Amino acid sequence: MSLDELELEQTEIQLDPNDEKKRSRRIAEYSATFNFEVIAKRTGDKSWKEKGILKILENIVKKKGRAVWVDLACGNAVALREGRKYFHETYGDVDLLKAYGFDALRVEMGRIREFMERHHNHYPSDLLDPTYNPTFAQVDITDVKFPETPDLITCIEAVYYTNDPMEVIANATRQAQIGTTMCMTGLSRLHLLDPGSDLFEFLFRKYLGKLDTLPGFETLGLTNIMPDDLILVKTEEIEDPKYGFTLAESKQSNRQGGFNYYYREA
Repeated sequence: MSLDELELEQTEIQLDPNDEKKRSRRIAEYSATFNFEVIAKRTGDKSWKEKGILKILENIVKKKGRAVWVDLACGNAVALREGRKYFHETYGDVDLLKAYGFDALRVEMGRIREFMERHHNHYPSDLLDPTYNPTFAQVDITDVKFPETPDLITCIEAVYYTNDPMEVIANATRQAQIGTTMCMTGLSRLHLLDPGSDLFEFLFRKYLGKLDTLPGFETLGLTNIMPDDLILVKTEEIEDPKYGFTLAESKQSNRQGGFNYYYREA
């Protein structure tokens, strides 16, 4: 699929692909998607609630000396910019965080700048400083190849705009290393064709009591009992990161935008 065809596809399945507010989510909005308060209580470390995604990145930097963050469907890459700005201002070294953003739609700096100027109370005035630029590529996130092995992979409210969300997750899982953290949202749009329950609800119930998570991962954070927003840490290589499921059909959602997906066991 060409980039023009990819843009046309996204224009048709998103309610408003030009919604700069949706495409300019800040890192705090990423963090708010997950229940970091649970992790704070579990660990006794209140900074989990205060920092969220930044806490994950800080822990990686302290352990490895630098962190590589891949954001799938990054929109205007605002969160990535904020991450690099944080490490520049807090630790004096912007390159402690290498940031890669991938999105089906192009990033138009003039339009972003105009949007941020109109909402200057919500965004730091220097966020578009080239110092904080991530590496960006306009691609299909279903089969994107990462330039580096990531320490953190995020995909926030985006899998339901793709042709096969489980393939997005599987592709990311294959390129993750042991210890990579994966933060995914929007999973409640994935269902079983028969009997029609949520796919990840089924997976968690299948393995609950055996692993307390999915094979190949440990669960850092779980927002709901019925999984929709997950933080998973890869612990071992997985032979089939789609867990034996293949896409049977997808149905476009005119009310919410994107699709609902229905899988069957292969």
